[in-house]
Amino acid sequence: MHLRSLSLILVFLICITGLLMTICPTVYVGDSGEMITASYFLGIPHPPGYPLYTMLGKLLTFIPVGTIAFRVNLLASLFSAGSAIMLFLLLHRFSLLGGLSGLVSTFLPALLSLNFIFSFSFWNQSLITKGGLYTLNAFLLLTIIYICLLAELRSKEKALRLYCYAGIFCGMGLANHTTMIPLFVVFCLYIFVTSLVSIKSAFKNTVVFALTSLVVAFLIYLYLPIRSLANPPMDWGNPETFRAFTRHVLRQQYTLLEPSQRIFSHFLDQAYGYLRAALNQKNVLMVLFPLGLFFLLKHSKKLFVLLVIIFLLTSLGFIYLTNYILNSH
Repeated sequence: MHLRSLSLILVFLICITGLLMTICPTVYVGDSGEMITASYFLGIPHPPGYPLYTMLGKLLTFIPVGTIAFRVNLLASLFSAGSAIMLFLLLHRFSLLGGLSGLVSTFLPALLSLNFIFSFSFWNQSLITKGGLYTLNAFLLLTIIYICLLAELRSKEKALRLYCYAGIFCGMGLANHTTMIPLFVVFCLYIFVTSLVSIKSAFKNTVVFALTSLVVAFLIYLYLPIRSLANPPMDWGNPETFRAFTRHVLRQQYTLLEPSQRIFSHFLDQAYGYLRAALNQKNVLMVLFPLGLFFLLKHSKKLFVLLVIIFLLTSLGFIYLTNYILNSH
């Protein structure tokens, strides 16, 4: 068996075994109970409705193992293991681009992938239904990045097909969590720039990716009005009309804090809190972060810019948008 394939299998088995040994066997606090109920009854949870996750959760309820809560919790673990696989493939590809080979190009990515999955917060979220929204998002994001990287190394015809595949995963991401919306724009710009061998191919690749993403997201979101018409036990927002549908999807029931309440000194405290939490993950990737940035900058400047922008949007951008309140813990 090929060394990479063997490493993939081992990463998945180690990851899923560790998660199954620690998975929550019942309903956890927070939104998990709501999401389990929505999955079981094919209902509509709080905005934006999470149609993709609800339908996937329903599929897991048919597995004849454990309670309904355990089965839907399992979804988070499965996508966590999937994230480990995609991260391994991505790091393996990076290692080959950097000239590494043999055991180093497979063992090191495998070790780092497992270290990421079993870091404190990601492991914690991989055990409960609510966390599955985030492990699914991580799986989709890593898959999109990996496909885009492959597309850069392929011919025009194969690249176009790969960008279509990337659009499918991006559309699924748009139907999973709103954090994918700004990343969708970033991916469109990235694909346009990386395809600038000619304006025609750049425009074509970008349009194919964008249209595929939007069509897939729209088709998945159609679940909300269609299912609402059946009046399921959980029907948050009753999104049967166009106005109720857009209000639910765009999360208009929630209000952001006033801009006047955003103080720069408080933003710095929030950023420091975020950094401290990141360093407390017991993740060796945080130690290797500067080395990874240097490696990317040397071998793929475009990918370096893409990942830095994604990091800034999902860290500082999220901090600014939510303007969360720090606690003492």
